[in-house]
Amino acid sequence: MNATINLTWYGQATFLLTTSQGFRALLDPAGPGTGYRVPTLEGIDVVTVSHEHGDHNAGGVAGGTPRVLRGLKPGGWASVDETVEGVRVRAVATYHDATQGKERGKNSVFVFALGDLRIAHLGDLGHALSPEQVQAIGPVQVVLIPVG
Repeated sequence: MNATINLTWYGQATFLLTTSQGFRALLDPAGPGTGYRVPTLEGIDVVTVSHEHGDHNAGGVAGGTPRVLRGLKPGGWASVDETVEGVRVRAVATYHDATQGKERGKNSVFVFALGDLRIAHLGDLGHALSPEQVQAIGPVQVVLIPVG
């Protein structure tokens, strides 16, 4: 896929990824009460949620019926590796803190593959990546690093 991309930052960890082919992904949408105003966005193909904190999981700001990919499931990480509208989206298991989730829980890094372009959204990564996690993420050209 030879696509150009546009990234729009709405605050906190919320980004809108749009490609010239029309793919639209909403990443870690911030909810009400966070101080960020994320408008209702129509035409979203996929929403990614790195973890289930209110400043990252407000999928309701995506109008319509987008595919919601959650990095966590009850008790652990979800296995996410799907292709949506020609874009491969997968999740890599990480933690929200440096004590293996004991303080803030688990997190997932989402990796988007658009042809030869790879984009990683770190969510609320709270530790240095292990060599295994770096390998699982793979080479990327764009890294979205939300800093709170």
